[in-house]
Amino acid sequence: MPVPAFFVLTLLGVFCLWFTRKQKTGRVFLTISNVLLGFLSYGAVSDIIAKPLEREYPPITHFEVLKDIKWIVVLSGGASVDPELPLSTYLSGACLRRLSEGIYIHNRLPETKLLLTGRSAFKGVIPQAQVMGKGRRSVVGGQGSGKTGAAIHEYLGMRCRAGGYCS
Repeated sequence: MPVPAFFVLTLLGVFCLWFTRKQKTGRVFLTISNVLLGFLSYGAVSDIIAKPLEREYPPITHFEVLKDIKWIVVLSGGASVDPELPLSTYLSGACLRRLSEGIYIHNRLPETKLLLTGRSAFKGVIPQAQVMGKGRRSVVGGQGSGKTGAAIHEYLGMRCRAGGYCS
């Protein structure tokens, strides 16, 4: 994650500017952090960085090869719940793409079960897996996948020592 690293670099720059005599070092830190953050945030640059990973793992095209697969695991990509907004706004863009791809694969491999993961960072907050399960049911409907009636397993986890959920 480059953003936290750039944030730390920015804090170091501000600290040097305000609390030390090394103002030139502070300006260098601030300049480097802002230029790199802007450069890496630009879509064309991030696409170039992500392309080798995308080529390493091509999309699935021959589903008959995967007939022995029993589970499809969908990792969460972020969710937030606001009861005043529609359900479709709860999931982040990455989470929606992962969920739709999981449903797509699940529909082509009807004997599989869909396992949605994602915990809540705070006690009392709905786990992301449950939010994804609600989103899936709003798109597909019911518990199953239509013809097969295969159950969806929304959350597989255990209690952590801190009181949250571990997935």
